[in-house]
Amino acid sequence: MVERLERRLTELVRLADRLAHDARPARARRLEYLRLAGVDALWRMHPVPQLHDPALRRVADAVGDSPELVQHDLAEFFRLDLTDYAEDYAADRRFFESHAQLGREAVEFLDRMFPAPEVLYVLHRVLCGWHPETMNASEGIIIEGTDYGHEDDRFCRAIDGFLVSRGLAFGSEVEVLAASFYDGWPSWDEFWDRYHGWGEHCGGESPG
Repeated sequence: MVERLERRLTELVRLADRLAHDARPARARRLEYLRLAGVDALWRMHPVPQLHDPALRRVADAVGDSPELVQHDLAEFFRLDLTDYAEDYAADRRFFESHAQLGREAVEFLDRMFPAPEVLYVLHRVLCGWHPETMNASEGIIIEGTDYGHEDDRFCRAIDGFLVSRGLAFGSEVEVLAASFYDGWPSWDEFWDRYHGWGEHCGGESPG
C-alpha cells in the first residue's frame, strides 16, 4: 500500500513537472505546488500537511499564495488524487460495454445534451464538464430527465463507462490538466486560468 502510494505520488509529480514545462507560459496552481515541493517533501507532508512545515512555506512564498491555501490544496491532493480509481473505472467500462442498449442511449443522450465543443469527463468518479464557448466549468453534473426511474444510477454508470472508454476518466487534477493540454481541448488555457490557476474564479491576482 505504502509503495503504491509513493509510486503514484512520484508519477504525478513527474507529470506535473513535464506539463508545467511544456505548457509555458500557461500556469496552473496544482502544477506549481507539486513541482516546487518535489516528491521527497510531499511524501514527508503526507497525509496531512502542516502549516509550520518549511517546505510548505517555501512553496507558498515562491508562488505568492497563503500557506493556508497551499495546505488546503495539498491536503485535497493527498486525499483525492492519490486514491486508486482504476477498479471503479474498469467496472464502469465493463458495465457500459455489456449493456449495449443502455450504452447507446447514454451516448445519444450525451451527444444531444452536451454537443461539441463541450468536453465531458469524469474526475474522482464525479461527472464534470468544460464549455469553451461560455468559459464555464461544471463539477458534479447531475443527469436528470432520463425517465429511468430507479435505473437512473445504471444510466449514469453507462455514461461514466462510456467516458472511461474514451479516455476521459481521471484520478487526479494533474491528469485532467495534462489531457486538456496534450489532447488540445478548446480554450484549454482559459480552463487552466479560470478554474485551476489564479483567475477571478480562484480569487486573487496571478503572481508575476
